[in-house]
Amino acid sequence: MKKGFTLLELIIVIIILGILASIGIPRYFDAIKQARKSEALTTLGQIRAIEQAYYSANGAYDTSNVSNGGTVSVDFDTDGTPESSLTIPNSPNFTYTMSGTTITATKAGGAACTYTMDAAAGTWTESCS
Repeated sequence: MKKGFTLLELIIVIIILGILASIGIPRYFDAIKQARKSEALTTLGQIRAIEQAYYSANGAYDTSNVSNGGTVSVDFDTDGTPESSLTIPNSPNFTYTMSGTTITATKAGGAACTYTMDAAAGTWTESCS
């Protein structure tokens, strides 16, 4: 008595695996895209919050140009020592740039998607090319 699988059984298994892969792989990449978008929006929200704190303390937004690894500081009592600060993360997924009241997260590896936060209005826009 020989044991094993017939060619038909192997073909059916391959077809089933192909169907599962065709469903699972796009969902996996969508999940990655959503996670990266959430990362960008969370960081933009943190930068917006520090910008709002800066505005409260100084009556104007911080207009310095800051990018990944840079720090935005707020000195509420103007004694020269910042009471609050935020270091913009060195993300492998996005390059964060703050210039005036516009805060941008550009996707690494190309300008596929840009999320722009308008700190003055407290809104963000997404543009993908």
